[in-house]
Amino acid sequence: MKKKTLPLSKFGRHRYRLTLTDEARMATLWSIKASRLRAALVVLLLLATGFGIGVLTVGFTPVKRQMPGYMTGKDRATTLQALMRIDSLQLALQQNQTFLDNLAGIIDTDRAPADSAAVADKPRADLSLDSLIGSSARERKFVAMMEESEKYNLKVLSPLAAEGMIWADPVPGAIVLEQSRTLPRLQLITPRSRGVAAMADGRVIDRAYDSPSQTWSLLIQHSQGFVSRISGTGRPLTDKGDPVVAGQMLTEPMPSSAKYLTVEMWRDGTPLIPADYIAKPRSDEEPQTIEAPRGR
Repeated sequence: MKKKTLPLSKFGRHRYRLTLTDEARMATLWSIKASRLRAALVVLLLLATGFGIGVLTVGFTPVKRQMPGYMTGKDRATTLQALMRIDSLQLALQQNQTFLDNLAGIIDTDRAPADSAAVADKPRADLSLDSLIGSSARERKFVAMMEESEKYNLKVLSPLAAEGMIWADPVPGAIVLEQSRTLPRLQLITPRSRGVAAMADGRVIDRAYDSPSQTWSLLIQHSQGFVSRISGTGRPLTDKGDPVVAGQMLTEPMPSSAKYLTVEMWRDGTPLIPADYIAKPRSDEEPQTIEAPRGR
């Protein structure tokens, strides 16, 4: 049994007629006659014409501004600037709230003792790295210049300023941990029966208690822009604002819970290596001068 197929030419021979008549008057208003192929072509032409008119209307008229997500270059820059200001305002609000919470805790007489030295800024998980603006060439040049300046202050100016001061060991006879000798945080193993002395003349500007280790930390302002902090000490013998002199005993003996005594130093905000000032290697024997015998 063979299957008959109609030739392609017959597809266009079937014609259809669409007539609109007025039955009351028995009159034909209009009539349309078309084949299948012509009807399909007319429909495609109407769709293409409508799509083209829509594209031209959106592309060359102000209607495109009403579309969701559309933004010009100027509008985008304004939006990014507004978002950055919102981030700055949110950060300032968090800082003010932290200050108020800290103040409320200080004036609360019924609060339990806590560590006031471990207060740190909370990380902002809501701020993505993509929202940060990259540094410009001028900014990178300024940062490099400041780093070079701080390097000069650290290696040249700070030692020169320290030469005119009297530096004393915080705990005479303490053992320096060698891995911390080249670090900004110098760690010392000290006898439990001895307190901590001031490294140089200055004034106590802050003291804090660390509840987990049951130790104290003292922050002292010295002359020539030097600042030192000693952590892991016993109960302080001085209060905030008291003047101190080099070698003056500042604290009671270290508690048994303390592991190390930590020393940190800064000059004009630049971290220093404390071992270069208070833990310099010393020779065990002084050089002896031997004179030749003189004849008469």
